[in-house]
Amino acid sequence: KHVYCEKPMTHTIEESRDVVNEWKSSGLVLQVGVQSTSSPVWTMANEMIKAGQLGKIVQFQTEAYRNGRAGMSRHNVITAEMTPANIDWRRWLGVDEGLAPEMAFDRATYGQWRCYWPFSMGMFGDLFVHRITGILKATGLRNPGRVVGGGGIFLEYDDRDVPDVGSLIADFHEGVQGVVSSTMVAEELKLEHVIRGHHGALLFHKPCYLNGSRASFEFVPERPQVTLDNEPKRKTYEATVDHDINSMHFLNFIDAIRNGKPNSVNNDPVLGAAAVMMVNLAIRSYREGKVFH
Repeated sequence: KHVYCEKPMTHTIEESRDVVNEWKSSGLVLQVGVQSTSSPVWTMANEMIKAGQLGKIVQFQTEAYRNGRAGMSRHNVITAEMTPANIDWRRWLGVDEGLAPEMAFDRATYGQWRCYWPFSMGMFGDLFVHRITGILKATGLRNPGRVVGGGGIFLEYDDRDVPDVGSLIADFHEGVQGVVSSTMVAEELKLEHVIRGHHGALLFHKPCYLNGSRASFEFVPERPQVTLDNEPKRKTYEATVDHDINSMHFLNFIDAIRNGKPNSVNNDPVLGAAAVMMVNLAIRSYREGKVFH
């Protein structure tokens, strides 16, 4: 069957490889649900990069800052109806599938599962994947050569496993570094969403990630003393689609099925697997204290 898959595409790198292999051999359509990839801005940016307008790409940065009174992932309401009588706890855990160990029923874990490693990838998988996927689509990059992750629980001292401050750095064989950094406890001053090249940079505005019909980004040239070119000027590029981005993403999925073109989806499994690899290695680096190559 054709599949529309929530992000992140898989929980592990090994699973993502299996999905890619099955997809390639099936001839069927699989769309990963990072809806923002259906905004034209990423393809527009990719065309500019391939045309050499930015010169050699050397770095990108992005973020997913948040802050709320309830705390990271504590916004889900825990209700009295959440009981073993109403919930198939063993199936929810995935014990028979080897997804989690058997454990006593816990209402907080069920209601606020994003706080715990057996069921969640924290901000890395929940939020960073949204940001990373669009940037990877724009740059054409996929799998990194080296990844390190850092952070910690620096404010929310409850029983959570996942950090409230986190960062990852990914170095690619193409000679590009990716930086993703956020806190879940402060958000007023954020990193900007940027792709940097030797001759100029692309600055992506927030609507590039939101569910609207318009998005935009800026080309910011390096000074002419470096580029030896006075022609490039700072310029804003806008993209408008017929519907909101969520609808466009589903329409792209349906069109790929109707036309029999699995590779025409805006977030195919290869791109989905690349995002999984980045965040998965960053999590392992954070938890194991290692750099992964």
